[in-house]
Amino acid sequence: MKFVIGDSVAKAAAEGAELVAAWSREAVAERGRFVVALAGGESPKALYQALRARRDVEWRRWEVFFGDERAVSAQDPRSNLLAAEEAFLDKVAVNPDRVHPMYALGMDVEQAALDYERELRASAGDPPVLDLVILGVGRDGHTLSLPPMCGALAERERMVMALVEPELDPPVDRITFTPPVVTAARRVLVIAHGRAKTTAMRAVLYEADDRLRVPGQIIRDATGEVTVLMDVELAKGLDR
Repeated sequence: MKFVIGDSVAKAAAEGAELVAAWSREAVAERGRFVVALAGGESPKALYQALRARRDVEWRRWEVFFGDERAVSAQDPRSNLLAAEEAFLDKVAVNPDRVHPMYALGMDVEQAALDYERELRASAGDPPVLDLVILGVGRDGHTLSLPPMCGALAERERMVMALVEPELDPPVDRITFTPPVVTAARRVLVIAHGRAKTTAMRAVLYEADDRLRVPGQIIRDATGEVTVLMDVELAKGLDR
């Protein structure tokens, strides 16, 4: 596991964007494209804004999935797709046909999860291996849309699952990747900022194994390279 610490959130984001750009170039050179799963929430927004300023990324070679999504309209402020579009997807030359939304308003969430898993397997292999999975971590230690004590944390066959009324904020149904997608990814980038995330990140990184209580610990099972991106305020709070 590698740690990248910036003097501020913006500087951490800039360093993270440089890494993502390098990983993208490597994947394109080796396999002709870069298959990435984006994260929702507040944590990755600075990274996305830094990415859109890059001039060394072949955006047309990106294949964009989402690690989780809320069962809301694509125009709803709670939508992870909308957040990613506003932060950078609409500002760069990513091919819209290569952006894979998880949910469209009116879909049954269980069917949406099944459809997305088929799409993921068809594009990224069976089982799917993504070049990069980007993750945030909530204050309760959750990642993706996998809250503490969630049954999907034990899933090993399904790659995408629906969660009805999960104990997450905002309180809407979700669609989420399951742990095997993270485990198989070539790289995982975990993003967290600020002292408010100190307790959660300490549990994710250093406390005894307990995936049900601290879902973010699934990064410990990753077979690929894991990089943790944080600002100095969070790093100081971890006292490591």
